[in-house]
Amino acid sequence: MQHYRLITVFSLLYRCWSSIRSCQILQFHTDKVSVKCLGNVPHRTADHYFTDAPMTGCMLDLANAFNHLPRLPIMQVGMKLGLPIPILRGWSAAPHQMERRFYIRPPLRSCNGLPEGCGLSVVGMLLINVITDKWLQVRAPLCSLWTYVDNLEITVSYEEDVQSGYYMTNLEHRQVKDHFLADKSHR
Repeated sequence: MQHYRLITVFSLLYRCWSSIRSCQILQFHTDKVSVKCLGNVPHRTADHYFTDAPMTGCMLDLANAFNHLPRLPIMQVGMKLGLPIPILRGWSAAPHQMERRFYIRPPLRSCNGLPEGCGLSVVGMLLINVITDKWLQVRAPLCSLWTYVDNLEITVSYEEDVQSGYYMTNLEHRQVKDHFLADKSHR
């Protein structure tokens, strides 16, 4: 059972609420995130990424990204960006109350990750991308981070700068407990 995927089923009421709130948050906060955050932001697509400038870089794919997203840092970034407290309270309570049931043992409370059945999980991934972008701006300022949901690309003008960008991004994600999928990451 190494390659399994947990399926989460929320009530229709919660799914509607989280989807509506997700759309509102993404629309409202479009101007507060980097123009290089593409996948979760309205009216931004991968074709905005292409440029004629020569560059080099690396590509990273987060393994089981939504299952490993750290809830507390996401909520803290959400507060810093001005997400409404009542939405953050409802959002943080839902996954915490979720139980997973198995045949051989009593139900387990969910303690990590954001379920893919929650509309706000997309906002959580965007907030992780915001954290990563800010981190890289400070720690490796010659690098640019481009994100498309759970795919990260670091671009630089010179080949020798790729390693520092990769190292700093990997370091930051280890601190927030994400994991790069080694066979899908390229330098």
